[in-house]
Amino acid sequence: MLYYLIFAARSVNSQTYHLFMPLTIDQLLLLVSTLLFAGNFGLVLWMVKTNRYRDSRVGLLVVSFGFVVQMALLWVRGEAHGRCPITNSGEVLVFLAWAMIIWYLLFGSSYRLSLLGMCTMPLVVLLQVLAMLPGVYQTLPSEPVKQVSAVVELHAATAIMAYGAFGLAAVAAGMFLLQNRHLKLHQTSPTFFVLPPITKLFTTLMRLLIIGVLLLAVSLGVSYLAPTPVPGDKLAIGYAVLILYVLLLGCRKVLGISQSAMAWIVMGLFVLAAGSIGFMTV
Repeated sequence: MLYYLIFAARSVNSQTYHLFMPLTIDQLLLLVSTLLFAGNFGLVLWMVKTNRYRDSRVGLLVVSFGFVVQMALLWVRGEAHGRCPITNSGEVLVFLAWAMIIWYLLFGSSYRLSLLGMCTMPLVVLLQVLAMLPGVYQTLPSEPVKQVSAVVELHAATAIMAYGAFGLAAVAAGMFLLQNRHLKLHQTSPTFFVLPPITKLFTTLMRLLIIGVLLLAVSLGVSYLAPTPVPGDKLAIGYAVLILYVLLLGCRKVLGISQSAMAWIVMGLFVLAAGSIGFMTV
């Protein structure tokens, strides 16, 4: 993440930005979706603090609407590029945020982990705010590209979907550690009673890790079908991330490392993996 802040700071010195100039349609969509996700976090946090949270569908509705706005944003940029909108760091960040929302909507409703969104939204908002930074978010091209490799785009998009699963797994890991701390200290705060069961959190964490590993493996396998070779540094980073997560799953299966240790490592691995997302552009 520090890379994007440094890059933006350098860009501000070389470009002039007008804060009050009209927003383009894609910038407006990005801003609206970010505000919706931030609003969801504020709403759910207020409901938890005031003991009014009862697995409310209002928050899920807000997230769903934000997801639709995200889809519109990606469609606008995809049409302008004539390809999957992952051509620069800003688009990759938005695509990663979109992937995390997909996994949240799937797992949050399927496993009754709707409160998972309260911890997911700050990370999603952070990713999209970073995407808005000067020099990171780039203007739309004047015309779309004429030639596109579907294989290369599938490779990159699948890798980002895998990172989205890893990101939500890290969020679940953080919630697991919070719930575990409450249990060990015998604390009974309003938050404790609305957090998902600790067993469901760990099960969700493991499923997300397995999904992420499978998607990343598919992404790396597909890269060898590309008409032009994928750059070696991108493949090296992808394999490094894949090996680390496979080793982690292996340690859990063979060595039986504790659930708490697993949760801490999952969070740490995602921080390391997040530093490489700038290499996922096509």
